[in-house]
Amino acid sequence: MSFRKFTRLFQHNSPSLLVVGQILVSAMGLLTAPIIAQSLGPSGRGETAAVITAFNLVPILLAIGIPTVVRRDSALSSVSASLRTARILCLVAFLPALGMAFLLHHTAFATVVGNASVPVIIGLTLTPLTISWLCDIGVLMARERYRAVFLIKVLFPFLNLSLLVALWVASSATTATVLWAAIIAKVVTSLASFVIVRVPLQGEYTPVGPLLRSSWRFAGSSIGEAATNRLDQILLLPLLGAYQTGIYAVGVTIGTLPLALAQGMGGAFYGPVARSEGRKRQRYKGMGIRSGILSAVLSGAALAVASPLIVPLVFGQEFIAALPVIFVCLVGSVFMCAAFVASSMLAAEGKGWHLTIGQFASLGVSVGLLYWWGPALMAPGAAWSSTVGYLVLAVVVCVSLQIPLKGFTPRKSDFANTFNALFRRIK
Repeated sequence: MSFRKFTRLFQHNSPSLLVVGQILVSAMGLLTAPIIAQSLGPSGRGETAAVITAFNLVPILLAIGIPTVVRRDSALSSVSASLRTARILCLVAFLPALGMAFLLHHTAFATVVGNASVPVIIGLTLTPLTISWLCDIGVLMARERYRAVFLIKVLFPFLNLSLLVALWVASSATTATVLWAAIIAKVVTSLASFVIVRVPLQGEYTPVGPLLRSSWRFAGSSIGEAATNRLDQILLLPLLGAYQTGIYAVGVTIGTLPLALAQGMGGAFYGPVARSEGRKRQRYKGMGIRSGILSAVLSGAALAVASPLIVPLVFGQEFIAALPVIFVCLVGSVFMCAAFVASSMLAAEGKGWHLTIGQFASLGVSVGLLYWWGPALMAPGAAWSSTVGYLVLAVVVCVSLQIPLKGFTPRKSDFANTFNALFRRIK
């Protein structure tokens, strides 16, 4: 994409900025991955991947679905009452975050010792800042402020990459310094999102009770989604060791790249589904699920062809072992992308319990298979367990959308609809 085209997208506040932003996020993630991998090796990569995964997972666990409620409220009205209350609850969340920090430090991360133990505890304690960040993004997505979403989402990986490059140039990259870089980037990004979504402290507040009762409908789906996508990297560290966790982390980095397109389409279809009814809503749901599958198949095929060249060139010869993981994850990405778009549309319909059932069914299957296949098949076994988990999730959420079978049938218009969802507006 030329700079002129990107400027045009930015000026018109196009939803395709979500896709461009996610592609940039993934690209910067790909750049940080080889820096960490080449500086720390597979074992160091495994340790940092597990801890940073916890940095991302803990705030979603503590948020108990509140960002989803804030997003839905913002899609239906311009009132900021729920966001004000959510920010107060973020302050309260620091105490349980501290407790989880010490719990994980003495259990899953007991092998991460030395100077790295300090950023582990501090990073986990500061995770409520990310809850505020998630609420802000939800508000911006609901109000279709795609430029602001783009800036917030790109800021963290940009800062993290910049810090890692500085560490790499100075030959100072260690497990501890890599974790400190992630902490600094997350804190700055959270503060920036707080400033972008300017909500005065004075004004209407949603009562805590009703907000929490509404959030519980989505708590299971939010927790399940986070766990389904990230929990395995935490469990792998004590189960298979740092080396296999590092191999798996690199495989997942490339194998889940198609999710960038699904995230863009999930955001593009959320508003139309939330605001429509009847046959028009059914049309949007069918269009969204087919577009998610199509984008995953096309991008996954391209990545499968390119991966044998990318991995040794970018990560080094010692990460060739990640290729089987990549291929399995690309199969799973088809189910993952379909499930992501379907979940976004279910959230738009307010069907939180359907998401909860799907996410926990997927989590139970994937974790159970991880402990069965992981010790026998190592990192590829972990990839197969997550793939089957995504299949279960896709089936549950797609059935919950109540789309007739003909709604899944490929059509000639799907290519144009997918393009419009990514680069224009849904009609």
